[in-house]
Amino acid sequence: MKKVIFALLLIGAVAIAVYWTQHRKLLAVQRNLDSAQKRVEQLQSTEKICRLENLALDLTQDIQAGKYADSLKLSTEFFDGVRNLIIQQRQASYSPVLESILQTRDTVTAGLAKGDSGVLASISNSSEQLRHIIAQRPSAK
Repeated sequence: MKKVIFALLLIGAVAIAVYWTQHRKLLAVQRNLDSAQKRVEQLQSTEKICRLENLALDLTQDIQAGKYADSLKLSTEFFDGVRNLIIQQRQASYSPVLESILQTRDTVTAGLAKGDSGVLASISNSSEQLRHIIAQRPSAK
């Protein structure tokens, strides 16, 4: 009888040791997964900002080339992208910068409709602000 009780206690101790070891591994994997998910979200956000900067650069080229009809389409895409990113990243530290870019929308749109190349300064400034946000983001290491 003592041997049976001892065997059961030994089996219980082994089961607890195995459980505890696996539990610790599971917690470590969950921490790594959470960290990886946060990193993916950061990289996706950076990618969206880079796309916006590319749109701003394309817009700059079209304005310089005098393609105001094309510029109007690109400006709509650009400012819609800025607005969408503000909505998605409401808590981001760079949201105020995006909001200041979005505030130039009406002026830029009106200028492009008139064929005014003076809006180039505003778009260049927006591009520079986006570049600054990208520079502040963690690198893809």
